[in-house]
Amino acid sequence: MMIILWSIICLSFSLSYIQCNSEIYNVLEFGVDPTGHIVSTKGITAAIREASRNNGGVVQFPKGVYRTGPIQLRSDVTLQIDNGALLVFDDNKKLYPPLNVTLPSGEVIVLSYTPLISAFGQRNISVTGRGTIDGSGASWIKLLPPPSTRPFFLYFVESQEVLLEGVHIKNSPMYNVHFKDTSHITIKGITITNPENTVDPGPNTDGINCDPCRYLHVSNVTISTGDDAIVMKADMRGRTSMQLKPTEHVLIENSLIFAGHAGISMGSATAGGLGNITVRNCLFSGTNRGIYIKTARDRGGKVEDIHYHNITMLNIRKEGVAIADVYNGTDEGLHERNVYPQPVTVTTPFIRNIEFQGIRGNSKKESIFIVGLPESPVVNITFNDFSVKSDLPIFLNQTKLTPGGTVGIFLALLSLTASATVYNVTDFGADSTGKNASTTAITEAIDKAAEDYGGVVRFTKGQYLSGPFELKSNITLQFDDDVVLKFLDDPKEYPPLRKLLPNGLTFSLPYTPLIRAFIVRNVIIRGKAILDGNGAPWWKRLPPPNDRPKFLFFYQSYNVTVEDVAIRNSPMNPPSYVDPGPNTDGINCNPCRYLHVTNVTVDTGDDCVALDADLGDKLMGRWPTEHILIENSHMFAGHGAVSMGSATTAGLRNVTVRNCIFNGTDRGLYIKTRRGRGGLVEDIHHHNITMLNIRKEGIAIAAVYNGTDEGMHERNIHWVPIDDTTPFIRNIRYRGIRGNSKLESLFIVGLPERQVLDVILDDFHVQSEKGIFLNQTQHIIINGKEQL
Repeated sequence: MMIILWSIICLSFSLSYIQCNSEIYNVLEFGVDPTGHIVSTKGITAAIREASRNNGGVVQFPKGVYRTGPIQLRSDVTLQIDNGALLVFDDNKKLYPPLNVTLPSGEVIVLSYTPLISAFGQRNISVTGRGTIDGSGASWIKLLPPPSTRPFFLYFVESQEVLLEGVHIKNSPMYNVHFKDTSHITIKGITITNPENTVDPGPNTDGINCDPCRYLHVSNVTISTGDDAIVMKADMRGRTSMQLKPTEHVLIENSLIFAGHAGISMGSATAGGLGNITVRNCLFSGTNRGIYIKTARDRGGKVEDIHYHNITMLNIRKEGVAIADVYNGTDEGLHERNVYPQPVTVTTPFIRNIEFQGIRGNSKKESIFIVGLPESPVVNITFNDFSVKSDLPIFLNQTKLTPGGTVGIFLALLSLTASATVYNVTDFGADSTGKNASTTAITEAIDKAAEDYGGVVRFTKGQYLSGPFELKSNITLQFDDDVVLKFLDDPKEYPPLRKLLPNGLTFSLPYTPLIRAFIVRNVIIRGKAILDGNGAPWWKRLPPPNDRPKFLFFYQSYNVTVEDVAIRNSPMNPPSYVDPGPNTDGINCNPCRYLHVTNVTVDTGDDCVALDADLGDKLMGRWPTEHILIENSHMFAGHGAVSMGSATTAGLRNVTVRNCIFNGTDRGLYIKTRRGRGGLVEDIHHHNITMLNIRKEGIAIAAVYNGTDEGMHERNIHWVPIDDTTPFIRNIRYRGIRGNSKLESLFIVGLPERQVLDVILDDFHVQSEKGIFLNQTQHIIINGKEQL
């Protein structure tokens, strides 16, 4: 079992493109010339239109050479470039006239040249195969050298569910693959080489350019290009602040990048913000910079929650890692320390919460180069296991201490354990026979490790008895095999808790939790041990609805891992012979961000895993629950296997549940809220779920939850005006859901003033006695068929 709550491992999004009609439309049947002597734009366009007219299909290019002008893709159509096929775009400038397109949003796109391959406002589109697409870029760059504008190669705007797989894209006139305001993108196994070696590459020949995009997964790509290999932007110039959109929920992994200005670049267009981006398991060789984050005073936006793991950078010609708030299009002035302060405005950028782990290699200039602004310093940058050799020392300017005196730039060769020093609890007087309470010894071991800037607090084989204790930052609780840690059941050991927080406010609980952590980072609880909460006496003494102590309680903490331990008999969870009652959740988040739950087994009396986002209070403000991945787990009994809500005030989003088995729960997948709770629940993804013997609904989405099942099927829901407390549920995806349920397989009830919107179920096969129930819904699609 492992539960990880931190900032990298849980990039949680789902890329759910829908398979289109598999009917093949061979371009040869539409008069296309396979020798490459004749421009065949009309025939290719006719094949695409025919596939689109028949609800989609595969436009196939068999082995051969095909010459064409610009192509526009349509929804549910795949371009399949077979192995041995070469699709060459003619370099006749007249074939690519200026283009004006009015998008579904009403925005007008104006381009100097028609892109080679484009899609505007389309969905479920693919370019696949083992063939090659050649943009004839050498001719364009000779005709229109930098900084002239040239046509984009693959250009997707306001589109969704895009797949690029396998193809070789080469010799582009400008950006190779360019996304604007596009979401749910999968790019895997492609190769980009641009331009040819005989041509000076010049600027703006990016490999993959996003400006902006959401839910992007790039894997197993190889890129060699003349500008940034992969670049994330969020500019959308000309939009108001209300129209700006972020680039977020991005995973780039297992890829090779050669040449180019930077391996991975963020910015310099940042007005819409960039966040929740992970780059991992990549090799950069010979690029100007390895990792580059760049912006400037007039660009604005927040760049935050960016994570880099296991990156090798070889022969980097400039800086290995560069973060610059003073980018001006050149390297001039980047090292200038006399950056004068200016007032903070809407165009002031903010860079924060950037993590680097397992970064190795060599660079010609600084291994780390960071320059912020005096009015907006770069803060909270963490380097763990960082080993990049360079000719110049680290350069830092306008970086800042974070509140409370913690250094905002962390430079160390260390893992989350923060230290290899081991503190055996028995050395501090802990009794490993379980006869005497060891609370004081355990606390002293933790305090000593914290005093020494972190370490491993070890429980060797044996039985231990303890009262409550508090964890500190950079601490690992390491349990050897066959350890049992049992907690005392005397209420006097667990007095009411009042915790003074750094902001001067006080947090209170009726009982001190068994294990607690307040505002800590880098904490691990690990080992094949049993943590026994001794809950039966608590339940006998204080049956529901009385409060009892929480077991593991983390408040405003960061980088928390719970791995392999068995947690049982919590005071908040009943023994099997007691009526479970409410609020006995297995894992409860309210709220949390960057949570990864994997390979857990949960058997409890309420929701097995519950995600809430309430806490709209003076202590924490409104934080959403977001960036969650729950996978490879088993849930038994309980009210809901995975439940979201009913506390939704701050919003829940970007949650993925996949590869799980639910057996005997009341409901399988449950989203619940109601009037008065408010909040936006969106971008929730469920993949490959087996639900067996579900006692009520297999899938339930209810905006009318009232704590009971009473009135849930009521169709006569009266309309009330929308206000800040009206909840909104939208963009929910299910794929590969199988099993059986006693009541409805699918149950959705929205509100008349705000219906449940855009729920798509693909490969959905749940047998039930009562079928499907929909009320106050819009755009519900089951196995390709919209429900009316």
